[in-house]
Amino acid sequence: MRERRDDLVATIRSGRLQGFWRDGVGAFLGVPYAAAPVGPLRLQSPAPAPPWSGVREALAYGPTAPQPYRPSTLIPEPTIDGDDYLNLNVFTPDLQPARRPVLVWIHGGGFFAGGNVSPWYDGTSFATAGIVFVSINYRLGVEGFLPIAGAPSNRGVRDWIAALEWVRDNIEAFGGDPANVTIAGQSAGGMACATLLATPARGLFNKAILMSGSIELRGANRRLAEFLPRFEALVGAPATFEALSAISTERLIAAQEKASGPGETGRAEEVALGFSKGLALRPQIDGDLLPIDIGQAIRRGGSDDVALMVGATADEFLFLIRGADAAKTDRTLAAFFNDAEGVARFRRLHPGASPDELLGRAIAEFAFRAPAAELAEWRLGAAAPTFVYDFRWRPAEGLLGSCHCLDVPFAFNRLGAQQVGGVAGANPPQGLADAVHQAWISFVKTGDAGWPAYRADKREAMVFDDPCRIERNALRLEREVWLAEAP
Repeated sequence: MRERRDDLVATIRSGRLQGFWRDGVGAFLGVPYAAAPVGPLRLQSPAPAPPWSGVREALAYGPTAPQPYRPSTLIPEPTIDGDDYLNLNVFTPDLQPARRPVLVWIHGGGFFAGGNVSPWYDGTSFATAGIVFVSINYRLGVEGFLPIAGAPSNRGVRDWIAALEWVRDNIEAFGGDPANVTIAGQSAGGMACATLLATPARGLFNKAILMSGSIELRGANRRLAEFLPRFEALVGAPATFEALSAISTERLIAAQEKASGPGETGRAEEVALGFSKGLALRPQIDGDLLPIDIGQAIRRGGSDDVALMVGATADEFLFLIRGADAAKTDRTLAAFFNDAEGVARFRRLHPGASPDELLGRAIAEFAFRAPAAELAEWRLGAAAPTFVYDFRWRPAEGLLGSCHCLDVPFAFNRLGAQQVGGVAGANPPQGLADAVHQAWISFVKTGDAGWPAYRADKREAMVFDDPCRIERNALRLEREVWLAEAP
């Protein structure tokens, strides 16, 4: 239910904004943080949003970035057409100058899909707790992340930074504190937060939450080398600014879709091999915004003053693997490792696992859980604390287990939101949602998640389950199997 209130008007640098009250929280939707990236601004760095006169209505979600059509996803991700998709939403307790902590959410979707309009990303619960919540859109796919000769690199990353600069310059108008900003994201959104730790943007936030998407174990982008020639052949043009700026976004997305994917048949082995190669369209080392690998930048301590919360779900994409061929399992697993001993070590620590489970565990550990462990290990000497979590709760019914995205509605305390039942079952535990959500609130407000920070003597983590518990020697299996394999 929405209640229009004429007194809910915020004045930002671009002009005045009309918001609305809903459930006791002030909402401002579809606010442009940069100019529409179309026409002469297409494939360029984000430009400032043009000012307006009078009062601009911010009463409905704005457009989402162009992306492929997907009939179903784990998270409901509606899309909205329109050019002004470099926009954000703000949820706030009120507009009083209270200098409240700020949480900036970066959506996932593999860097090619998603948006800030999902009902799972509604910021009401955070605003109710005294936090100013911001959710952003950014350029996706080829237009956001493909290296294009003659165009600025990492355009999607530059969008994130532009949004954080908008927060710095304008969030006080919504009662927020620009000196107390936490960035957070899940999957590609988590990787976005890890990327921002390696850029000059780290001065725009002081805390980060990375959910199932911290880093990739291998710095080199092996998938891009396969993707780029296929994409250029399909689109019929080289990846240059001159050539691609003359081709419609729709054609670029169509070629991007055909050039991507784990394989044409969807067999279990092809799905696993796709994960072993990583993402083609993701932040790239460019000698400019990202001069070195993200992992190297973090290891060198440039973001040691940023408090972190990092973790993953127990099963991630295990549910995708069905019907794996036992005879091909070792050959498929070899793609994840640098030597045969790695496969043998992995098998020893998963005794009795079926081929399906072996490949599913390899995906979960290599792509999500081991990177979380590695990031925590790199941060052992950091000035700011690192808090590790392991989301292990599994619904009693269904085949998805503790799957990718399952922790999101718990973190947002949105168990009643659309489509949550599809991953969490009919009766997910509200007590667990209260615990996860409270950990986020505590971390955003104080930098303390509510359990011991990760230290070399104990390596403690919070296990989010029913009931929750603190365990020592966290992510031991992932460290023993995978970290020695990372180059």
